[in-house]
Amino acid sequence: ARRSGWGVSGMAGGGREARLSQELAVSFALLNLALAVDKADQAMLPAVYYELCAEFGLGPAALGSVTLCRGLAQAITALGSSALASHVGRVRGVGIGCLTWGIATVAVGLSPSASWLFAARTLSGAALGITIPLIWSIAADLFNPLDRGRAFGILFCSNNTGGMLGSLTAINFAKYSPLDVDGWRVAFLAAGAVSVLTAFLVLTFVVEPKSHSATPPLRLRAAVAEFTRVWRVKSFKVIILQGIPGTAPWEALSFAVLYFELAGFSHGAASLIRATFDAGTTVGTLIGGVLSDCAARWSPAHGRVAVAQLSVASGIPLWLVILLALPPLHAPLSVYLGLALLTGLSICWAGVVNKSVLVEVSPRGTSAAVYGLDRMLEGLVAPMCTAAVGLLAERTFGFESTSACGDAASADGAVVLDGGNGTRVAAAATQDAHAHALAAALVTLLTVGWTICFAGYCVLHLTYGPDMQAACAESGQSEMVQVRRPADADTARAGSDFLQSGSC
Repeated sequence: ARRSGWGVSGMAGGGREARLSQELAVSFALLNLALAVDKADQAMLPAVYYELCAEFGLGPAALGSVTLCRGLAQAITALGSSALASHVGRVRGVGIGCLTWGIATVAVGLSPSASWLFAARTLSGAALGITIPLIWSIAADLFNPLDRGRAFGILFCSNNTGGMLGSLTAINFAKYSPLDVDGWRVAFLAAGAVSVLTAFLVLTFVVEPKSHSATPPLRLRAAVAEFTRVWRVKSFKVIILQGIPGTAPWEALSFAVLYFELAGFSHGAASLIRATFDAGTTVGTLIGGVLSDCAARWSPAHGRVAVAQLSVASGIPLWLVILLALPPLHAPLSVYLGLALLTGLSICWAGVVNKSVLVEVSPRGTSAAVYGLDRMLEGLVAPMCTAAVGLLAERTFGFESTSACGDAASADGAVVLDGGNGTRVAAAATQDAHAHALAAALVTLLTVGWTICFAGYCVLHLTYGPDMQAACAESGQSEMVQVRRPADADTARAGSDFLQSGSC
């Protein structure tokens, strides 16, 4: 019934439908690749904090500031992504962004000093601020509204897969020095090359949905009016205001690898724990997308929100166990892996819900502005929490970067393998204290952030239904469950068939 409801008018036989489906499959695959490369780039730097701590003498506060600079640059440029897309097109904007962040990633690998590192990561953030909102905007136009949860789940899955591969690559390359070049540098040089290749593929093969191909360029006054129109939607404000504290814990978890290494795990074990968590989030986003769509059919005004709340509520107790309960018990690596997998599977559904809700309550034709404004407002605040973790660890809980990371350059000389189970025992008693300090800072940010986020979703129960109904009325829809018909019905039908066929 859903397919027939999205009938394609003017289809010139099966040939056109097959061509449209093929173009959509290629475009969607390359959008997934771009998001995967983005997350890989984002995950690589935190994965080598231990090495950067030794090479540049940067403690958690300084390392958090690197991420903060990148996040602020991303937030600022995200605001202009919609205007840029109206001038050069969304696909070309994505390609330009991929090329720029590829060059910036190569610059990270060539960094001779901490200041160079800061500058390169800032440029990378600026490029991502342009690229990511446009990717989500294109994806939103490719699929039927009732299928967007699954489509966004696939995109998040690719995003998390990229993060997992990026983290694993950086951590394991860091152990080697090919041709006397630090392994972490080689990892960034390779990632930059992949980003440049992705830019070429996007510019060559991704097709702009025809409903946006003739969008007139936005003047400054029109752009401001568009953002004002979006900001008037109550649910949009709720999503942003809960998303800022809700995203903060994810930013803070960039210190997870450093924590596990300080807690006594080897490079391999620390990367395995993080990879297991990332693998859980990869599968979890697919689960969240399916649950989100099913819940929307069950209760259009409350289903998606309830799925997000369930996910957020599970995050606090699970991470409390990992960071506070397991270390005193000297739990084996297998226990950490099991909990990391369970945590990853259950705490990642909110992002899929948010992307679906934002496009369902926003005025027609404003998806690029919606995702750009979302990226800007959350990006201005959330990265500060990475710096906050470092400051809390150092100034409140007693972390000292010199003694904690001073042995990193000595190839783990003060560390011995324990029973072959992948753990390591620090010779200095202070190593344990530093792990406890970082864990305390992480727990503080996770608990406060996700508690506020959960409360924000309670408010969304009150605004989501009316705002979605208003969006339906604006688009001439009588039934809220139908959400809104995309401007490009042909593409939406092809997207629905693509998901139904199992091609994804």
